Amino acid sequence: MAADVPGSAAQEEPEPGRRVLALLDKAIGSQTVLVRKHIARARQRHPEATPAQTIRSLERMYVS
Repeated sequence: MAADVPGSAAQEEPEPGRRVLALLDKAIGSQTVLVRKHIARARQRHPEATPAQTIRSLERMYVS
């Protein structure tokens, strides 16, 4: 059987759970630039706001 041969493709493929986690990490990582731009824009619009206030404002817009 091919699965019993060391180095076969079946043994080299990651577990499905690890594959899903890798895809999620990639998706989250690709959003980092966009999130940073939103934070910078919010801080420009309200320069007097504290970091906590900025976070609260962004959470209201995107979470609720």
